[in-house]
Amino acid sequence: MSSIIKPSRLLQYFMVFFMTLSIQWVYGQNTSSNDSVSASQIIVENADQAIVETGQTPQVTRYIGNVRAYHEGAFIFCDNAILTGNNLYAVGNVSILEADTLQIYADTLIYQGDSSLAYLVKDVILINNQDTLYAPDLKYNLSTKVADYTHKALMKDATNTLKSQYGTYNTATKEAWFYTKVSVDGDSLSVLTDTLRYNTESKQTTWNAPAIIKNKNARLYSNKGDYNLDTKSGIFMGDAQYEEDTITALADTIIYDGVKNHISLLGHASYLSQSDTATSDTIIYDRENELIELIGKADYRGKDNSAKGDKLKYDKKNETFKFEGRSQLSDAPLFIDADFLDYDKNKQLGYALGNVVYRDTSEGLIIWADTLDYDGTINFMRATAHNRKPVMGTEIDGDTLYISAKVLRTYRKIIDPKAVTDTLSKIQNDSLIARQDSLSMDSIKTNELIDSQSIDNINLNKIDKGSEPKLDSLFLKKETGVISKTDSLHLISKDSTSIVLDTNSTIDMDSMSLEKDSSNINLNDSLMVDNSQISGLDSINYLIAEDDVVLYKSDLQARADSLAYNDLDSIFTLFYNPVMWTDTTQILGDTIRIGLTNNQISSLVVNDNAFMINSTDFKFFNQIGGKVLVGEFEEGEMKLMRVNGNAQIVYYMLDDEDAYIGANTTDCSYMVFYFTDKKISDIRFYNSPQSKILPMQGTNHEDIKLKNFNLRFTEQPKHKDELFQPTPIIEPILEKQPGELKEKTEPQPEPKSGNKKE
Repeated sequence: MSSIIKPSRLLQYFMVFFMTLSIQWVYGQNTSSNDSVSASQIIVENADQAIVETGQTPQVTRYIGNVRAYHEGAFIFCDNAILTGNNLYAVGNVSILEADTLQIYADTLIYQGDSSLAYLVKDVILINNQDTLYAPDLKYNLSTKVADYTHKALMKDATNTLKSQYGTYNTATKEAWFYTKVSVDGDSLSVLTDTLRYNTESKQTTWNAPAIIKNKNARLYSNKGDYNLDTKSGIFMGDAQYEEDTITALADTIIYDGVKNHISLLGHASYLSQSDTATSDTIIYDRENELIELIGKADYRGKDNSAKGDKLKYDKKNETFKFEGRSQLSDAPLFIDADFLDYDKNKQLGYALGNVVYRDTSEGLIIWADTLDYDGTINFMRATAHNRKPVMGTEIDGDTLYISAKVLRTYRKIIDPKAVTDTLSKIQNDSLIARQDSLSMDSIKTNELIDSQSIDNINLNKIDKGSEPKLDSLFLKKETGVISKTDSLHLISKDSTSIVLDTNSTIDMDSMSLEKDSSNINLNDSLMVDNSQISGLDSINYLIAEDDVVLYKSDLQARADSLAYNDLDSIFTLFYNPVMWTDTTQILGDTIRIGLTNNQISSLVVNDNAFMINSTDFKFFNQIGGKVLVGEFEEGEMKLMRVNGNAQIVYYMLDDEDAYIGANTTDCSYMVFYFTDKKISDIRFYNSPQSKILPMQGTNHEDIKLKNFNLRFTEQPKHKDELFQPTPIIEPILEKQPGELKEKTEPQPEPKSGNKKE
């Protein structure tokens, strides 16, 4: 060989050696040791020209033109190559072909046959089936099938493009790791992170650094997680966030299912949109069907409603709520708490079960019950109880009136204002005719005021339990003895007696004066509905209480079998053996009506067998009896009371030291009582009154008790809490004869001394 060639060959050798050392340093590889790997020799199968350097150890061979080499199942092609021992340096159109699936292209290659490591430099392209990797340099291990790069590279598969600063790729498992400024761009999504594991076959991505995934209008973020680019589903963990248009969701973990369009928020979950917000331990959101499920400490707040509970399902599209566990719903003006709750806002239907608390702020009422049905289209509500009676509370006179019964119902009834006006006009015309035909109370007869063809004629004293009283039955039906504005003049005869009573002195019978002119006596009955009240009215709301009705107010209590109320005349009507108490006063009658004006008690009417008892010591009892009792109130206090028909009174008189000095008994047709500071200040008797003054000594006080005297103070509730007590369980016990059952009842308490019933 010529000496001129030797320096050139030596320079080439050192170039190869230097490049090999440089690549080893870049990738951190120690190629001086093969770790006892038994490697085969690189075979150069073809070249246009080969030059062998003799005397070199190891031997150096230079190949020029169309070089083809083979090693460990891989073919290497290039323009020129230098083989030194078992290391191959190739330049110009370098390519590596392996198993018909892997192709690698580059400008320069250094291949170490002992370690099967290939170092490729400049414009490197690795093709593995549908995966293509572009990099400025690349290290590829033909034994492990792993490619590494340390400078910015780009990978493409069938649908996605991935970029990173450096990474690794296993051509056998299709598993890739990308590091630093990693981005994934697909047909409909993109991923940004610093560390990403990606399988090009399964399209599964995994990251352990903060990552953002953008999918159409949606953005997902987390500190770590995994996501499948094909199924568009994944798990986002650590400060996970989801954003879409106007929706933001936060949680410890977010599970996203792009196929089902479901988002599950786990741990400290919150959901926020322009129209609603939700927080819970877990939130499951079905975007397509607009279904939201909240599990654990659920709290939902919408534009017009809100809900809380252990578990909540909300259909945003149909606006329906389903609850499990203790729940709270707010859909103004309605507020409902219950152990179980279903609510349909669009249909305005609801069902609540277990310790129900129902509030209607528009009506100013609250109801406690075991079960409750609701239909807002007709303002229907039905409250019942298993362990205790339902209780309703409403504000009256600045105080709260509580009503309990076995069943409480409210509903709305649509009316024809013209028909009601015509009926009221007919009632008033009939009353005017009746006034002309009667001059005394004894001649007054009840007129049939309602045309049965135009409106149902229902007797309120005989309401069929379980059915709603009809519209007219609550305010249009005139019952025997009810005093109305138009017929009140019938109640005054020409012979009337007025008694002005000083409650701290005896009644001087000589001081009685005849009052010939009775026109100055105002007998307005506030229970008659004025036509102006129904002008423009198209519906009436009702309240019905059935079975064992109890009313409690700090200054008024009552009991009855049933109760009815409507917001047209604002009258509470108590049916079937009703009784009412105010402090030490008891009122009885077949029917008791309590009228309201401006949310204050304005009138009281007791129909048929009206009876009032009052006592401060429950030894001697003031008594008033008659057919009808009518009371008028101002600012919640009684100012005037009338007793109409067979009126009777037993009144115990006191001296200045509140000692009994005698009893007054009076019988007449009609009485009027005037009140000042809650005490009777004036009594007037009409139509041939017959009075007696009886001494305390020598008078049989039992004999002067009026008919229908009946003390029921033992039934008077002393506190509102009594209405919330569990209902006593009535246990059947066997009679003497087998097969027959008898209800077990508590013994009735004995009346106090002097309270003997007639």
